[in-house]
Amino acid sequence: MYKFEEAVVSAGGIYNLAFGIYHLIFWKLFNWKKDLKKIHSVNRGIMQVLNLCLIFLFFVMAYVSIFNTKDLLYTGIGKALLISFTLFWLLRSI
Repeated sequence: MYKFEEAVVSAGGIYNLAFGIYHLIFWKLFNWKKDLKKIHSVNRGIMQVLNLCLIFLFFVMAYVSIFNTKDLLYTGIGKALLISFTLFWLLRSI
């Protein structure tokens, strides 16, 4: 049976997975093919690469949270990663 903490970390993994999928549809959702033509090509490229990096990060955080829940909670490196994930989302919320 899952402990409460393990359930919260797994839920966070699902949250990250959802955000990764959400970012995958940015090109269509925000009509980037048309709208990004309005900005300089360098900025357009940077924006798209940063979005791809976020997608990768969300999927990594989801994978680690869902499939390595106990390691995140009960090892030193896991706790460091969990704190990093938390700080990432805190800063993103601000």
